[in-house]
Amino acid sequence: MNNYNGGYSVHGGRTYYGGSSSGSDSAQTVFSETEQDVISLCWDNPEWFEDATLEHIKIIPKTDRIVLEFKPIDAEDARALAMGIQHLLPYLKKAPGDRSKYTWNKFEHITTEFGN
Repeated sequence: MNNYNGGYSVHGGRTYYGGSSSGSDSAQTVFSETEQDVISLCWDNPEWFEDATLEHIKIIPKTDRIVLEFKPIDAEDARALAMGIQHLLPYLKKAPGDRSKYTWNKFEHITTEFGN
């Protein structure tokens, strides 16, 4: 939620291409005067919001995807978590000791990308 010309707006985030840091901005939504009034009523009231904290991740393995489920968090925190996972993947194949004991050597040539 941003302050845009004295009112509230929501930015749609960024779309990234091919796992790189380049991308484009998504649209910004500016709220109507009535919507602004409702948002103002709630925005600074602690009874309406609680901090979104990542405390538990449920991992669901499928044959065509791995799903991570958790309670809603901030979009920036979700992106930071995804980038952290992307950053760690190449290091997982560098398991110490006898690599034949690890399954990660099957996944040495993984490429990654960000999607929406």
